[in-house]
Amino acid sequence: MSTPADSAPCTVPAHFRCHAGVARADITPPVGIYARSWGAATHDQAEGIHRPLVATALVLAHVTEQTGPCAILSVDLGWWNDRRQADRLLASVCDATGLPTSHLLLALSHTHSGPTLNPSVADRPGGEHIAPYLDRLRETLTALIQRARSKLKPAWITFASGSCGLAVNRDFHAPDG
Repeated sequence: MSTPADSAPCTVPAHFRCHAGVARADITPPVGIYARSWGAATHDQAEGIHRPLVATALVLAHVTEQTGPCAILSVDLGWWNDRRQADRLLASVCDATGLPTSHLLLALSHTHSGPTLNPSVADRPGGEHIAPYLDRLRETLTALIQRARSKLKPAWITFASGSCGLAVNRDFHAPDG
């Protein structure tokens, strides 16, 4: 059983000075795109737009080092059915922006309300919209990084780590382990 001392957060603050730029864009796919993104779905195609899907780019550049900027792309999309498709998109964005692939992180929100990102299902209802959507996504993400990069301003990045015992495995350990 944990004690208050065991559950107290242990933080190690850190910070650094950099240049940061942020940009956001709408990446909502067209109505009608194949969007059967989870097993219990009752429809194959997007029938409307409840809320737009968004992509956000954060570009960070070190103040003194000449290592080049890094970018984090956060996108309201589900998942890649094919890692090669994701790698192609990342390589294309990196080529167009001049970023090494090691300087780009793509984070998907794992929404089940987004389109299927697999062009191999083009034969399904709405599947003809997938490849053009991926092309537009590639262009949008490239422009987004370029826009965030053009907005670089001096910034402090501050972060810390710790732990929270709120939503953890609450099973008690048996005396025998």
